[in-house]
Amino acid sequence: MRTILLLLLFCSCAKSQTTTVFPAVVSYYTPPPYVPPWAGKTTYFYGDSWTLGIDASIPANRWTTLFSTGKGTTENNNGISGQSMQASSCGGGFAYSAVATYNASTDAACIIAYGLNDIGQNIAGNTAAGIKTAYQNCLNFVINTRGWAARDIFVINPGWCPDYTAWLGNCSGTVVVPADAARAIAFNTAIQEACADYGVTYVDVYTPMSLALNTTYYNAGKGHLIDNGMLYLANLLLSLIP
Repeated sequence: MRTILLLLLFCSCAKSQTTTVFPAVVSYYTPPPYVPPWAGKTTYFYGDSWTLGIDASIPANRWTTLFSTGKGTTENNNGISGQSMQASSCGGGFAYSAVATYNASTDAACIIAYGLNDIGQNIAGNTAAGIKTAYQNCLNFVINTRGWAARDIFVINPGWCPDYTAWLGNCSGTVVVPADAARAIAFNTAIQEACADYGVTYVDVYTPMSLALNTTYYNAGKGHLIDNGMLYLANLLLSLIP
């Protein structure tokens, strides 16, 4: 009799069991962004006359130098005046041979800032599709040939200019129509897409510069940054790049 009663109790309990469904786990933790090992290591800058700092009164006032000082990194400036990203441009195309091979013990980051001349040199060979392909080729080379990790590469888009008349007459006089904001935005979108293809950080300085609308940052020709513009750009990048 006792055995039968226990069995009945067990069966009764088993029938009353239900499956408990727990709510999905919600994570309130966001991992911090990757921060390159800036201090005591070298950062390489590749770009055009803005990177070269052609209208900075002294090299110490270049945005690359100011940025490097802010990060505590050693600057290696490879800016070339008039340089473009697309080989079809009269700016010659990206300087592949200048890119340093990555060394984990000495290198912090690779910063690429091309495209302003591609926009300004408003000729048939310079297109948004062309700069996307050129950037894809560039990033493929930097990562797969020179050994840089995508996380250590930062692409700075071409900054805002009050107008693009400074490029009129370029390319042996073939630039006769100045570029405009629509062209600049199309090129920046193409560069952003190329960065996404390779998992590289795309840094947008065009938008905040276009909102600032401060023409005192530029030289008389409106194509180059002067000291206060260099300082503005350096501080902007220090706030955007961890």
